[in-house]
Amino acid sequence: PSFHGTHVSGTVGAKGNNETGVTGVNWDVKIMDVRGSSGNTAIVLRAYNYILKQKKLWIETNGKQGANVVSTNSSFGVDRDNCNNGDYPAWNDIYTEMGKVGILSAAATANRNWDIDSVGDVPTGCSSPYLIAVTNNQVNGQRNRSAGYGKKTIDLAAPGTNIHST
Repeated sequence: PSFHGTHVSGTVGAKGNNETGVTGVNWDVKIMDVRGSSGNTAIVLRAYNYILKQKKLWIETNGKQGANVVSTNSSFGVDRDNCNNGDYPAWNDIYTEMGKVGILSAAATANRNWDIDSVGDVPTGCSSPYLIAVTNNQVNGQRNRSAGYGKKTIDLAAPGTNIHST
């Protein structure tokens, strides 16, 4: 099994000030575990359509049903491909549809020293205005040498190496 989702969830929402040695960026958050990490478009769309359905239901019922999803994380994707190829435009479309109901998505770029503007990456090369493409930086603020970069496609860098989490 992969424990990456647990690690990311802890980075986001581990309770702080409790002497456990780990603190998330938001101490009062609910995490919805949706497994959709794949390069397969059908799996990705099934996962994100579930999230979209839960948000729409929450809106339609004034919060009585569904879930008030405000953000998603995509720490997966397809290296060296383009969001305009094959069935990958559907990834861009689902990020845009989620954005229209108030869901902002973040995606981690390739774990390779590649110019994503040139070689491509799905989803960080997608153009949805509701998708933030993130690369990995080190404690000193410099981009990790094993992380993708791109002046047009990568929006920001965040610490991603030697992060203590759950």
